Amino acid sequence: MRIERIVRACLHPVTEYRVQVAKRKHRKANPHCAVCGYGPKVEGKTVEVHHILPVHAAPELAATDSNLVTLCRLHHLWVGHCGNFKTWNSHVRLTADAMIGVFERSATVARVIETDQETGEQIIEVMPYRTDTEEGDGQ
Repeated sequence: MRIERIVRACLHPVTEYRVQVAKRKHRKANPHCAVCGYGPKVEGKTVEVHHILPVHAAPELAATDSNLVTLCRLHHLWVGHCGNFKTWNSHVRLTADAMIGVFERSATVARVIETDQETGEQIIEVMPYRTDTEEGDGQ
């Protein structure tokens, strides 16, 4: 039984080399969350590559770039899977496009820079949610 599971796992499209390469290329070309714009420059935020149509539903699309979208861990769960990893949102790109404007206009992130040892007070830095604005765009 265990050998059968190992063989099945090796033959599954997700474990195939071409899917891993496609995900790596997509993450390199699209390093920011499609919903909030968070990326690798912001401390402590992990981005993941999400299959729009899951591998079990469309194995032939598992390694195609048009079936991949980059999401941060939080939005992978809530936007990509509607809060439950047993489901999926096939309209994740539309949802992301609708939400990105909200984040670009109003969202900020705070992080603790320093904590006073005596009083326990924290010095907090507040910055825009997305930190990689293009230079020369007039903003």
